Amino acid sequence: MKEWHIKDSEQTISVLIEKVSILKGNPNDWNVIMESFAHYFSHKSTSIKIFQNQTLIPRNDFSFQTFSSVQHADSKNINKVLAAQKTAFLNQLEFSPFYKQVVDSWEELIEEVDFLNTQQQSKLLNYTLAPFDKNWITNKLSLSEKDYIHLSNYEKVVLQLNLLEEALSDKQLIICIQYPDALLSDKETIRLVTSLKESKSGIIYFILTENPIVSPTNVLYKGKIRNLISCYNIKEQLIAKIPSNWSDQVFLNACNWYMTLVDKYAEETVLLSLKTVDNLETFIYLYSLFILTNTPVIVDLIMIPPAIEKYFENLIRDKV
Repeated sequence: MKEWHIKDSEQTISVLIEKVSILKGNPNDWNVIMESFAHYFSHKSTSIKIFQNQTLIPRNDFSFQTFSSVQHADSKNINKVLAAQKTAFLNQLEFSPFYKQVVDSWEELIEEVDFLNTQQQSKLLNYTLAPFDKNWITNKLSLSEKDYIHLSNYEKVVLQLNLLEEALSDKQLIICIQYPDALLSDKETIRLVTSLKESKSGIIYFILTENPIVSPTNVLYKGKIRNLISCYNIKEQLIAKIPSNWSDQVFLNACNWYMTLVDKYAEETVLLSLKTVDNLETFIYLYSLFILTNTPVIVDLIMIPPAIEKYFENLIRDKV
């Protein structure tokens, strides 16, 4: 796991970065954060800086691309790639001897038109033939849709992602995939995420999704990004305070519950009780995580032993 810190003149935002980072929460807020990435990794002037630990990430080493699957898997960046591919193909076509023959023949045809003008009976009307125009071929050259239209939505998304990778392979590529679940089924969304995680391409992917069956990496909850680093940052503090023998496995389970709950409740406030996890030890770790990370929660302490209630009271008092 890596943590990138986006800094500007007003605030610092920390985002957990994995090969495939699943982003959940308010779409408008995430769009603002993704725009920060886009500005930083562009050639535009910006006050934004992005660090990993204390090291400034070299902006010119990366290419940040946004891929939208909402409009039938169309994307502005994909259209740019296709336009560039077409231009390159046309440039190659111009070197073909057949292309040269067409141009030469067209010039001969212009001469033939001029000659026929001198041979016709009417002296009042003449005809002209416009010079050869490359745009005639450009406008008639199009991708063959015979195979493409028979692809599934999933196959179209994968194809276009591969096009981005192929066209922009000169830099470390970051691709933000916006809401693939708007086009793909739950099964296809999971398949896409799994495929990207297993890919050897080295590309960093951000996936904005509202799909409840996809586990989040970063969740925007109550205006703040929550992730596993939030939990691990207070691990040593929790080890020193937990009223029982420490268990890494229970801590990991509690971290996973923490992420599940902030994802599930989204704009609402998490409701937590012993019944949530049905295990007192996990509950102790989990509620402690909410307290020590300053994460808003509504808790029900019914059925919690008095000694554990006292532990929570002391934990909250120490935080104040």
